[in-house]
Amino acid sequence: CIIPRLFCVFFFQAEDGILYFCLFFFFKQKTAYEISACLVGSEMCIRDRNKQTRQTMKELGLQMSVNKLYNTKRPSLKDAVVSFGGFCSGVVVSGDGLVFTNHHCGFSSIQQHSSVEHDYLKDGFVARNLSEELPNPELYVRFLLHQQDVTRRVLGAVKPDMNESERTSVVDSVMLVIGEEVSRKDSTLIGIVDAYYGGNEFWLSVYRDYNDVRLVFAPPSSVGKFGWDTDNWVWPRHTGDFAVFRIYAGKDNRPADYSPDNVPYHPEYVAPISLDGYREGSFCMTMGYPGSTERYLSSFGIEEMMTTTNQAQIDVRGVKQAIWKREMDSRDSIRIKYASKYDESSNYWKNSIGVNRTIKKLHVLDKKRAMETELRRWIQQTPEEREHLLHLFSDLELNYKSRRDAYRARAYFAESFLNGPELVQLALSILNFDFEGEEKTVVANLKAIVEKYANLDLGIDKEAVSYTHLTLPTNSEEEI
Repeated sequence: CIIPRLFCVFFFQAEDGILYFCLFFFFKQKTAYEISACLVGSEMCIRDRNKQTRQTMKELGLQMSVNKLYNTKRPSLKDAVVSFGGFCSGVVVSGDGLVFTNHHCGFSSIQQHSSVEHDYLKDGFVARNLSEELPNPELYVRFLLHQQDVTRRVLGAVKPDMNESERTSVVDSVMLVIGEEVSRKDSTLIGIVDAYYGGNEFWLSVYRDYNDVRLVFAPPSSVGKFGWDTDNWVWPRHTGDFAVFRIYAGKDNRPADYSPDNVPYHPEYVAPISLDGYREGSFCMTMGYPGSTERYLSSFGIEEMMTTTNQAQIDVRGVKQAIWKREMDSRDSIRIKYASKYDESSNYWKNSIGVNRTIKKLHVLDKKRAMETELRRWIQQTPEEREHLLHLFSDLELNYKSRRDAYRARAYFAESFLNGPELVQLALSILNFDFEGEEKTVVANLKAIVEKYANLDLGIDKEAVSYTHLTLPTNSEEEI
């Protein structure tokens, strides 16, 4: 991941050669260009431990052994960097299970504990002892144990005469089977197979989850969300974007559901903290759980993304959020109820605006087309590939063009209807509810529906629906 924002944990190397977790990072971030210049690279995953990767890291200034970053036989830095709730990254910083993550990653939990009388969103929160730490039943912290290349097994089920739909179905099925095998052997483990490099590689990651995670500290939103939507996804950004949680476990230090009898988890590895910050020339790197990217999309795919998914989010969410914000500013009870969902909605609304602008500003489409021209030339000059790939780009262009109107309509329908009216979302959740699942899962899902309804204001929802359905697609193809 290139930019250590919400998905990754920032480390720098001090003079003693140790990689330190930098608290300073949360308060004053450098520009994306400055940060990317000192990172290991754009796509060196934790599994990339080959000689070339090791050599590159050493050349960039890494002094400690790469085995101290990732090691399945003894504790290493990967044991301190966790997946926080499956949507963010965190870092374990104490022997009693303290975890630092971003304020916006803990925002939903802070909101759930807030009320007009105890406004932790506005005033912040601090637990002065263990008994004051607040449980969050929906949260978990996920530790990576090890990874395994399963590419040969996954692709071994693919036959040359399969069409893309058949291939996708087979690949997804094999990935699911491999993951389930892990849990069958050990119920405390989770196996997940992910595709890398556009589906050319497949890796199994084995995790262990801890489900008792409690809120310890959160700064006021004036600090944790300083700049709000204006500064979000903008660099440099100055914000105290952090929150502190604690992992709890059973008395045997193993995963356990929430219980007052649970004790602070004692991790295998703790990331050392530095209050000094990094210096010019320090080796810096990020580790964590970033989101997916669209770097392998063709120019046709990038155009589609801009004019469908992104533009629909910009148009529809902009209208909906304006209505929400007006009511949130007028009533504290609504501000607290709608804080988390507004935050979730506005995050990728702002991201879509920035992505579309930057694609144009950096001439990404022109660069992609130039690369595709080179690839076309290579196909023409390579007889063994020409027969299979000669019509690659004409087929891509034709298929993207033929689905453009329907795909665009679907994007606006999803934003204005499926992701728009909360009452519709609740109805769909109930209609599709799995009452045959495990009791624990059924109870948790029912509680989530009840909580969502409790945070719904029907008057606001009706107004948002009436206006978002009037939102029409803009003529953004002409702008491109």
